[in-house]
Amino acid sequence: MKNSVMTTEEIKAKFDSQWVLLEDTETDGCLEVKSGKLISRGKDKGRVVRAGLWVSPPRHLALLCSGEFPDEPVMIL
Repeated sequence: MKNSVMTTEEIKAKFDSQWVLLEDTETDGCLEVKSGKLISRGKDKGRVVRAGLWVSPPRHLALLCSGEFPDEPVMIL
């Protein structure tokens, strides 16, 4: 599953209510993420974000919430 390109629709269907970290993302004209390669996923946001520290060489990353958006600040990486 890692390193496979997934669309946001596939991510939302497969990883309901989880944080998902993607690399090599494809975006639309409004910079909304349409697809990307899965790096990490899970319910613990901190753990998912820390997985991005090990991406080498550094790349463009996107953090998505696949369920209801939590009541906390949004982080842009």
